[in-house]
Amino acid sequence: MPNDSLDAIDIDIIRCLQEDARAPVKHIAQRLNVPESTARHRLNKLIANRVIEFAVLANPYAYSPVCAQFDIYVERTQIETVAALLAESKHIYFVAITLGSYEIMATGFFQSVNQLFEFSSKTLNGMNGIERVNTSMVVNVVKRARMFDFSDEGLVAQELPGGNRTLPL
Repeated sequence: MPNDSLDAIDIDIIRCLQEDARAPVKHIAQRLNVPESTARHRLNKLIANRVIEFAVLANPYAYSPVCAQFDIYVERTQIETVAALLAESKHIYFVAITLGSYEIMATGFFQSVNQLFEFSSKTLNGMNGIERVNTSMVVNVVKRARMFDFSDEGLVAQELPGGNRTLPL
């Protein structure tokens, strides 16, 4: 199901679930003024087509005071290998292969600056294929969107209440 085939009912179901992911299908149907069978069928189709996912998201900033962004320059032949190794790290929660000035972007959470330093100096420096790493520590989260809405322009990021947090240094 391509995103452009979503209609108003699909979008309204998604909006209802973003407000309350545990909302019973019966309540969603009542709110949208559609039969429960329609809401259930549409919801199942959205799930089957991977348009929506259900997950409980822990706030990593509540547990790990140090967040770091890594811009990683990698030998071209080693990009996928390095990305896979990074993805195995317990500290790294996001890894992406990029097009641009560096080949891999990764973000991780650490319990201390010392733990970040150990990861950078031992784990990253020990990986074959890494040519250079730019590390940036996140000190203030200005926007942290985990929800999206639909507009004529496509998806629009929405912040969760309490999504911003200044991190301790």
